[in-house]
Amino acid sequence: MATGHVFIAVSLAGYVAREDHQLDWLMKQDTGDGDHGFAAFMDSVGGIVMGAGTFRTIPCWASANGPA
Repeated sequence: MATGHVFIAVSLAGYVAREDHQLDWLMKQDTGDGDHGFAAFMDSVGGIVMGAGTFRTIPCWASANGPA
């Protein structure tokens, strides 16, 4: 049976992006040395669904998968 899981950063107000669709608040956060479980999460994933805007915004996706 397929299951759905979400690994997402949100503001304290519950938003992913600002009204102008910017993620600058997220990129300014000090994440320390760890990935906060992201690598383990990705190892457990069989597929990813994301919008084109997210794909173009996240540099690691764009560089790993060709130009956005």
